[in-house]
Amino acid sequence: MRPSPRLVAAFLLWGALGVLAAIIPAIAWLWPWLGAAFAVVGVIDAVFLARTAAPEATRILPQRLSQSTPHDIRLTLRHSGSRPLRVTVLDRVPAEAETIGLPWVAKVPPEQKLTLDYSLTLHPRGMYHFGALQVRWESPWSLWHRYADADSPRSVQVYPNYQPIVRHALLALAHQETADGLQQRQRKGASRSFHQLRDYQEGDSLASVDWCATSRRLSLISREYREERNQHVLLAIDCGRRLRAVEDGLPQFDHALNALLLLAYLALKQGDHVSILGLGAEVQYFPPRRGIGSITALLEHIANYHTSDHSTDFSAAAAQLQARQKQRALLVIITNLRSEDSEPLIPALQVLRRRHLTVVASLQDNAIATALKTEPQDYDGALATATAHFQQQERNLALANLRATGTDVLDTTAKQLPIALAQHYLDIKRRGRL
Repeated sequence: MRPSPRLVAAFLLWGALGVLAAIIPAIAWLWPWLGAAFAVVGVIDAVFLARTAAPEATRILPQRLSQSTPHDIRLTLRHSGSRPLRVTVLDRVPAEAETIGLPWVAKVPPEQKLTLDYSLTLHPRGMYHFGALQVRWESPWSLWHRYADADSPRSVQVYPNYQPIVRHALLALAHQETADGLQQRQRKGASRSFHQLRDYQEGDSLASVDWCATSRRLSLISREYREERNQHVLLAIDCGRRLRAVEDGLPQFDHALNALLLLAYLALKQGDHVSILGLGAEVQYFPPRRGIGSITALLEHIANYHTSDHSTDFSAAAAQLQARQKQRALLVIITNLRSEDSEPLIPALQVLRRRHLTVVASLQDNAIATALKTEPQDYDGALATATAHFQQQERNLALANLRATGTDVLDTTAKQLPIALAQHYLDIKRRGRL
């Protein structure tokens, strides 16, 4: 039990009256009586607080939190006493958390339950610890406070931002151009397998008409095809230092993980096998899985991916890819290419392309793009702009050398990467390139 600011203020006021009584003897008799009255009121108020049972507070945390996404955390407060109780609830959230709606101050009616949702946002991925709830309730005249811990501490994992996956995946499979930039394109090649016969519909190609079935039914019957299934997709992400640049408040590495999740979801939904390889000093491998239910295990796996201080050795990475993936597959490598990367990367890709269809997705450097758009105002600014132009020229040359080997190269920003990868994967499936 602790004194409240109101009780402290009353004590200070009583002390000031004592000083005044020493100056004015005529009111000296009043000072001890006021002190006695304050003491009686304080004791009565303390007794009432001591006999008041602690309110019950519970917290409902989601099983998973996604980074940089506001989550509603629900607090429930129950008071079993016979009179209204003024309560303050504070959740012991991680130091990195951004919250809206805390602390919660409310007057709880007797024998009733109140609920509150506050907003919580965590940006970096990883494991976070939530301490017990701290509940403070006041005495009837608010002269005393009591504190208690409620609910138990918990640890929650913050995963890559997986919430847009379903929305983007459905857009990617829609048969029309969408506002997000994914669009259905004309089929080319023969990446289709026979699915079933159905009645002819206006707009069907004559090449799809099954004339034998048509002659038997005496009505036009079309063959219906579906995309090739049971193919292999291996997603490799650079876990070195190349993807540490920050864009839109997140490292490029986290943007790349979000794009990887979307592409994995699409491939699983298409019936393909998906595996993941983290390239770096410590190789992390997710073996091939099939079926949309595998997305949860995949999410658990990549939640532990982090960048290191070293550059990835692409020759060693190619050897890892060859060793892990024996069957022909679509290999997608996500990195941020530098001008010096083309020399070791080209031989590695030439080895991989003998068996696999290889795609390299390289993220653009936001700092270089900003410097290219900035008009220099002084010598230092001119030097920075010239350096940016030189770096961009070297990077374009490296990308051109990669394309010359026949490798598919995607040069895009971190924000555009999910859509670019999803669209490229769907194009590959429709054209039968895999």
